[in-house]
Order: sequence, then structure tokens, then C-alpha cells
Amino acid sequence: SQKEEMKRSRTLCGLPLDGRAFLIMGGSMGFGKIHLFVAELLRRRHDGDSVVIICGNNQKLQKTLNRLFGGMERVFILGFTREVSRYMDACDVIFTKPGGLTSTEALVKRIPIVHTAPIPGCETANRNFFVKRHLSVSSKYIAKQITLGKRLISDTQDPHGNRSLREEMLLAQKENGKPDAAVHIIKTLEKL
Repeated sequence: SQKEEMKRSRTLCGLPLDGRAFLIMGGSMGFGKIHLFVAELLRRRHDGDSVVIICGNNQKLQKTLNRLFGGMERVFILGFTREVSRYMDACDVIFTKPGGLTSTEALVKRIPIVHTAPIPGCETANRNFFVKRHLSVSSKYIAKQITLGKRLISDTQDPHGNRSLREEMLLAQKENGKPDAAVHIIKTLEKL
């Protein structure tokens, strides 16, 4: 089951098995005002919530985050890792800029996505594509991004019995995700 996979992944990642886990990614270069985002998320998290931040190759960001938040309980600050897939499996929601690779991987992994501020250009188009199809939610404001992330962790229906935001997104991801796209591309290329 999905809960068993999450527990297995949390064990392998060295994360607590209890509570909720938020994953924050800024791409391989760690772009964005992640330190401000992390501060606000930590201020608004519940006791027992874990926060995992993957800084990519941005060693300066990693040092800054370690200085500001490194000693805090249930805060995990990583640099470059080849285990992004496992961390996605271990967490309840991801906050990420709308880069193509991370967004696509999160879609296929079926983890609820909050898109943070895009780098203008392709990332704006990616965010628009995802939001229009209910594959992610987005806001340019940090406080709203965190509110959306907390809503995505909640699995409660609205007062009218409608699906939760989380259920709607996971259903849209299931319908739109193409986990075997690479196989189809290779088969098409072999025919050429």
C-alpha cells in the first residue's frame, strides 16, 4: 500500500515514521527565497511535522540553511542527492519551483505539488500547464503556498461531501501521468 511504501521510504531516508513530512526543492541550483519559505513553514508547522529541504548543488544555500535551521528538531537539510525519488515517496507534499524534471517526477510519483515562484519563461508555462489540469496548485505568495500545502496534506472532504483538494489532485495526476513515457519514446524511435 502507499502508506507502507511511505514508511519504508522514511526508514531508508532516516526520517521519523510518525507525523507529516513536507519536501522543499529549489531545483539543482537551489533557486528561490528558500530560507524565507522555510522560516515561515517552520513557524506554521504542527508538532511532529518534518521538513526536508533539498538544496541541490547550491552549497551556499545549504550552509545558510544549516546555520539558520540546522539544529532544529525534525529539519533535514540535504545538498545534492540521487535519492530524490525516495524522498518524494517519504513525504506528504512537495513545494518546488515548476521546473520540468522535478514537476514531471512528482506528477508520476503522485505526490501533491505546490508550485512556488517560477523562473520566467518555460517554468511559467509549466506552472500554467499543471495548474490548469489540477496537477498542482500555486501562488506567488509564501504564506498562500504554505496554506495550500497544509490543505493538500489534509484529506478531509468539504462540508458538501466533495473530494478534498488532495484527492482531486491525486486523481488528476493518475489520469494525466505517463510513467511509461520513456518506453513509448524509445519504441517510437526504434520504428524510425
